[in-house]
Amino acid sequence: MTALLTPATSRTYLDPDAATPGGTRALAELLRAQGATVERTTDAARALRSPPGTTVVVAYPEILSPTVLRELETAQADVVLLGVPAQSPAYLGVTPIDTDDVDERLPDCALPAATAAGTALTCGVVYGVGPHPERDDLSPGASCYPSGDGGTVVQVTTAAGQRHTVLGSAEFMTNDRLADDGNA
Repeated sequence: MTALLTPATSRTYLDPDAATPGGTRALAELLRAQGATVERTTDAARALRSPPGTTVVVAYPEILSPTVLRELETAQADVVLLGVPAQSPAYLGVTPIDTDDVDERLPDCALPAATAAGTALTCGVVYGVGPHPERDDLSPGASCYPSGDGGTVVQVTTAAGQRHTVLGSAEFMTNDRLADDGNA
């Protein structure tokens, strides 16, 4: 697992080294206990070179350039965006359609991780999944934790098997909230 956290000036919210309430050190330790390597980086080029079988977690997708977002769409690794990219109207066909309060929700989907988690703290942004104008190799894998006409966690899978997951909120991952419900 590689965490791409930008900008480099903040080392608190969603930082895998931060033990503060908004950090994600507890999550990083849980992943390490399961054998995963967790690495914090602010180098987009390095994260984009991550090989298949790894996961690149982008903590602040709203500040990435359109070029980096396009490169993420073709990454060899799985990609998890902790929010909506501001520079792109649709990331692999995933489009923000609404917002809703962060609250505990049932998964109501077939995504194994969501089904195993059960009730979890989600929302913030609600997404719809539609076709991508330039790619026909995508399969909507799941739209989970519904709110209104969309999902607060959505996943698209490429023909090569890379999973791209977009979350409406990352609050469930924080040290303060990880032990609640199925957040861990």
